[in-house]
Amino acid sequence: MSTSEYIKRGESAGQEFAAVQPPDHPGGPVTRRAAHNSPAMASAALMMLIDMGVTLGAIGIAILLHFVLIARLPFLSDMAINVTPHRSDGWYLLGFLMVLLFVLRRYGLYNGVPDRSAAHEQRLISQACLTAGLLLCGWLYMAHNYELSRVLVVVLVGTTAVALGIRRAVWRKVRFAQYAKGVETRNVVILGTNHLSSAMGQQIEDDYHLGYQLCGFLSAPGCEDVGEVDSQRVLGRLDRLREL
Repeated sequence: MSTSEYIKRGESAGQEFAAVQPPDHPGGPVTRRAAHNSPAMASAALMMLIDMGVTLGAIGIAILLHFVLIARLPFLSDMAINVTPHRSDGWYLLGFLMVLLFVLRRYGLYNGVPDRSAAHEQRLISQACLTAGLLLCGWLYMAHNYELSRVLVVVLVGTTAVALGIRRAVWRKVRFAQYAKGVETRNVVILGTNHLSSAMGQQIEDDYHLGYQLCGFLSAPGCEDVGEVDSQRVLGRLDRLREL
């Protein structure tokens, strides 16, 4: 049986166990454990708050660039000067912020562990900013709003993409530095003691960017090879999975 099948069987067993009422329970239903991971949710919420602050700063920079620099360029002056800020523009910019955070979350950029390459993350950030900018333009068109400059929207998309890209690069560097010190890593037990299990364990130990801390191995029927894994690192058999 493959390791993935063992994991699925273990998850199914865990669900059944949560639903069974212990004999010594005084009565009443047993509540299933919450499926949400509180530390992961707190980390995602913190990252969203940071991105919100970064985006608000990028909006301020975009406004300054638009009305201080771009408005003075001869070939853009007609488009940039003939529009004035309006009180309702704040709602459009707030909508841009909300859509951006939603798209970033849909892209999985608020996971606790960096599971993508840096280049791929930067591409997703740029794509999210462009998506939010296009939706903002569509909203302005449907609302017949001609006061908010489209040049400002373009500058806003650019400044936001750059600001979030820098924020994400700094976060990755700090996160990987923590992993190198063994801070905020996730404990891992590998099912099986064959050559594939040994190779997987070696990969985890060699690449700290994964954010894993290898605790040991569990021997499992069909996944055992003598001498592939150090016996001192074998924590027991499969029946210890729930305990561990």
